[in-house]
Amino acid sequence: MAYGSAAIMIAGRRLWARRLAWAIAGAIIAGTGFGRVYLGVHWPTDVAGGFLLAGMWLALSIHMRNNAAQRGGLSRLNTT
Repeated sequence: MAYGSAAIMIAGRRLWARRLAWAIAGAIIAGTGFGRVYLGVHWPTDVAGGFLLAGMWLALSIHMRNNAAQRGGLSRLNTT
């Protein structure tokens, strides 16, 4: 969730910057999840559930941010 949110804030309006931010965030997220399973700290289902829950929360956050931006509530923030 934190890396996805950071990718949104850092990316800006340029397509290449958004792709790069999402690629870096995705690599960190996938590496962390794989590492947790590899070290035996979590079961694969725990990591998959965490990915799904965080992904849904991030999608909801993006949706709410875009709705607020359309209504003029986020006029000072960089909305893409």
